[in-house]
Amino acid sequence: MSVMHEMDCSDAVAKMCDFLDRELSAEEIAMVERHLAECGGCRNAFRWEGSVISLMKQCAQEKAPEGLIGRLMDGLD
Repeated sequence: MSVMHEMDCSDAVAKMCDFLDRELSAEEIAMVERHLAECGGCRNAFRWEGSVISLMKQCAQEKAPEGLIGRLMDGLD
């Protein structure tokens, strides 16, 4: 059995990406959620980051126009 400790803002921010990607254990998720329930600053940061990730996923679903990749690669040469 592990010992649960209170999470501070730096701990929460360090776990943000894994939390948003659902890569934490149930215990870690519970700790982050408890911290977010008490900390408006972190709660806002997590919401903002989650919105950015959602927008990026939405944009990634759109196909690039025909020939764009070739033109970009030509521009790098």
